[in-house]
Parts: sequence; structure tokens; C-alpha cells
Amino acid sequence: TEQRALDEGWSMVLEGVHLVPGMITTELRGALVVQCVLAIRDEEIHRTHFWIRDATSDGVRPVDRYIGGLPEIRMIQEYVLERAARADVPVIENESQNDAVGAVMNLVLEKAERAAAQGVR
Repeated sequence: TEQRALDEGWSMVLEGVHLVPGMITTELRGALVVQCVLAIRDEEIHRTHFWIRDATSDGVRPVDRYIGGLPEIRMIQEYVLERAARADVPVIENESQNDAVGAVMNLVLEKAERAAAQGVR
């Protein structure tokens, strides 16, 4: 799918906890690849996100399931953050959705501007 996106000039966003920094190829010829990790370091704020997710998904993503798994979710987050530090991948705080989206957009724009200044297409 990555090659097809490159061939046809598509923009593509890949996201998910399974995309662990340092474990995926990021050097794709002809592509601008921008990595980042979203994190919620404050456990109470993290917990509130599950209530919001439950409310906005009409119960498809039930809060009880996520709250019950919060210790494991936090452990996975810590592992991903360690990998991000080792791979020099930026970490963006996700306490506020608007702030996180803005930070990701700025990261992408900065990398695109650097690539353009270097004549990379």
C-alpha cells in the first residue's frame, strides 16, 4: 500500500500502538515520513480520555474495559516512550486533543519545510 500511495501521489497516515518506534522502516524513497508518539503522562487525565471515548462512541468502546486494562495500557505506553527516546522520535503530549493535533501538524510542516529547503521532493 505504501508503494501504491507513492505511485499515485497520495498522502497517508498510519497510526496505532502497533507502530513502535525503531521497529518500522521509515526510509521510503520519494516519501516524507514523519514519526511521533502521542502520550498522556498523567494517569488521571489518561483515565478521563476513556470516559470521553465511551461517550463519543455510543458505548462501542466501553469505558469499563479500558479502565480495567489501564495498568497494562500504561505499561505499553512506557515501553513505547522508551523506544521513542532511543529512536529519537518526538513525543507529543495528548492531554488536549486540539493541542496535540496542532503539535502534530507543526511537526509535519517543519519537516516538509526542511525537505523543501534541501530540495528533497
